Amino acid sequence: MRKVKYVNIAVIAALLLPAIFLSVTDVSAGEIASGYLYPGQSSPKYSFLAPTGRETITFYGPPGATFGVELRGRADNALGNYQLINSTSIVLTGGGQFYFIVYSINGQGNWSAYW
Repeated sequence: MRKVKYVNIAVIAALLLPAIFLSVTDVSAGEIASGYLYPGQSSPKYSFLAPTGRETITFYGPPGATFGVELRGRADNALGNYQLINSTSIVLTGGGQFYFIVYSINGQGNWSAYW
């Protein structure tokens, strides 16, 4: 008789899912996200819930540095990459869950996002 080992998928999911979502920081409309980045560094992944059909997020980067914003949708699909040159506004349409990561392309300094 052959022994078959079964792995409980729920146990595996319970172990892996917290690690996947551990680095996501939730923010709500009206809040400010900010941080300091060094060259080649990126921020944590921020989760943003747009309660209406249209929200604008304005990002500010340090003078003389080039920062970028990677915007992702609910299914973690890429929606765009934007360069921050002093400030950049991104309009989110359709409401729902969005994610963004701010990263340094060149230079270092403080960044902030307001919506």
